[in-house]
Amino acid sequence: EISPYKQTENSGDVMRCYRNMEIPGIDILCNNVELGTAKQCQSVKNQLRREAMASEMYGVTGWDFDFRGYKFQGDWQAALGVTIRVPHLSWTAMQGEAKRDYPASFNYQSPWWREYKYTEDHFARINVALSRGKPCVKVAVIHPLESMYLAFGPKDTCNDLCRQLDENFSNITNWLLRGGIDFDFINESMLPMQYKDSENGFCVGAMTYDAVIVTPCLTLRSSTLERLKKFSKKGGKLIFAGQAPRYADALFSSGCEELAGKNIRIPFERCSLLDALKDERDIDILNTDGTRTDNLIYNLREDNKSKWLFIASCVQPECKEITDAQKLIIRVKGEYAPVLYNTLNGKTENTEFKLKNNATEIYINRYQSDSILLRLGEPKKASISENKVRLNHIKTLYFPAEAEYELEEENVLILDRARYSLDNSPIREEEEILRLDNICRAELSMPPRGYDYPQPWVIPHEVTKHSIKLYFTINSETELCDVKLASENIDNAKITLNNKPVISKVCGYYTDRSIKKIVLPGILKGENTLTMQLPLGLRTNTEWCYLLGNFGVKLSGRKAVIVPTQEKIGYMSLDRQKMPFYGGNVIYRTEIETQSCTAVLHINHFRGALIRVFIDGEDIGMIAFSPYALSFKLEKGKHKIKLVLYGHRFNTFGALHCVSQLEWAGSPPTWRTDGDEWCYEYVTRELGILSAPRIEIFE
Repeated sequence: EISPYKQTENSGDVMRCYRNMEIPGIDILCNNVELGTAKQCQSVKNQLRREAMASEMYGVTGWDFDFRGYKFQGDWQAALGVTIRVPHLSWTAMQGEAKRDYPASFNYQSPWWREYKYTEDHFARINVALSRGKPCVKVAVIHPLESMYLAFGPKDTCNDLCRQLDENFSNITNWLLRGGIDFDFINESMLPMQYKDSENGFCVGAMTYDAVIVTPCLTLRSSTLERLKKFSKKGGKLIFAGQAPRYADALFSSGCEELAGKNIRIPFERCSLLDALKDERDIDILNTDGTRTDNLIYNLREDNKSKWLFIASCVQPECKEITDAQKLIIRVKGEYAPVLYNTLNGKTENTEFKLKNNATEIYINRYQSDSILLRLGEPKKASISENKVRLNHIKTLYFPAEAEYELEEENVLILDRARYSLDNSPIREEEEILRLDNICRAELSMPPRGYDYPQPWVIPHEVTKHSIKLYFTINSETELCDVKLASENIDNAKITLNNKPVISKVCGYYTDRSIKKIVLPGILKGENTLTMQLPLGLRTNTEWCYLLGNFGVKLSGRKAVIVPTQEKIGYMSLDRQKMPFYGGNVIYRTEIETQSCTAVLHINHFRGALIRVFIDGEDIGMIAFSPYALSFKLEKGKHKIKLVLYGHRFNTFGALHCVSQLEWAGSPPTWRTDGDEWCYEYVTRELGILSAPRIEIFE
């Protein structure tokens, strides 16, 4: 969907496909921003007056994608018409390859899953508003797809022209949307069925456009050209941006050039385009210095006597920690009384605005993670300027450099490397287990396991003929008595620890019900040897195992060594705190003493889904989005503060030996890289509160 070239190569014409869908939909992978993909679908939704638009989202975003990412992706898509969300995905099980199906899971496997309603409630409130009424769109753009059909061919002769058409498509989409002009694409193959003769505007299905733009393309259909001529004769605003098409129905024709000469011709550039559409502009989003923003897009809908205006960012934040506000002047054509809807808590509030020159100017401070939902109602005679109570700042309390802590789960040591033997053959060299899977299959003349290989449930039942024995070395600087082993194949395994048999009595599970736990006799100081003998067949995988318990883990070169725990931790990532593989929630505890006051807690530097805050045992809210501040009242005296940092599972289940830690690297081959893409050392990601929080005290 992303470009005319990709459509021509893969699907032909996605807009033509959407017309047969009662609820058309798209799929946005990774953390991509694809304005054109969404706009094409939204255009069909508008023109056919479909009740909703769906999007499968969050695929290939990884275990450590946080609430900021989920909100950003959902917000910009809502601004482009998405009202039904299809989050990818909630797992039934993590067994075998299933755990590499583009995590994280919106289910019990993720440590934050019970908190996720905070995000979904936000989108539920938005989608109620954006499902009401009808869209306010005055501008249409003739989609250049069929010009790509004409240009498409061998890459050695056609690539430059195809790239130029794709760039033109991307430019027109970005220039208009990020420049504050909403529009719809007109699909030429659908136009004959959608077009309606009208004295007012260019009518396509349920939509009527005041202006139509022809971008620099190669060809138009003659049926499209005839309708544009009718529109022009009625005095419609027809804009040719850049060179006019030289062909009609892919045959040389002077018709487009002649029509362009009788209408508005402008260079194909952002400034000229936005200036040509100034009369069609309903919304102008400005910075306080008068410059137009370039990072925001909007969705405007008319609902009886009022309008709904939703504004969201479409630009990825470069730094998550930024807390400065973007001060906005939102200029709306017409006079309205705006009400700001806080979609995170469900409350409404007035916002400062002025009425002048038949326009409404709304003044809002927007933080990095914010989207804005405004209801524009009937105008009031006087503008609003609220007198906010200003508090006196007394002092700033900084948390100690170290805090008492508690792990909500047992700490984990990954067992991901082992020597091995097949069918009681001699022990082989040390290998990384996930790569062992295919290495062993090759030695046994079995089909390899891979991305395109069938999943276990489509493989016929088999009687396993082969076995593999894994030899793990566990280094420890301390003796441990309460230790557990977690593995997917533990029911069928023969296990020994330091040459002594281990009884495989299951005592629960780790993260997922398919990763079962058993109790080990204990770990000795020094070197320990754990062996597991497993059946090996088409339906089985060799997967990582996990040692669980109350211990610390130190990374020493290529080794991970068990060490004693520590009573306190500093504010930094846990991979430097003897918890490099831990993926659960972390509880930080501290104590402060204050007078009776209003306090504001600031925590802007963290890696994890969110932070929930407790004062003297009372849950007072969460910190997830910029400006990362939470306000509350305190009585005079000492107060206990508990911060729950909701973690992520990347350092437990991610591709920890893949050098290129790209966002899209979430498919099974990422766990089986080799050459320069693979390393023995662990490539972990930050987790935890990364710098000490502070509390501002006011009276």
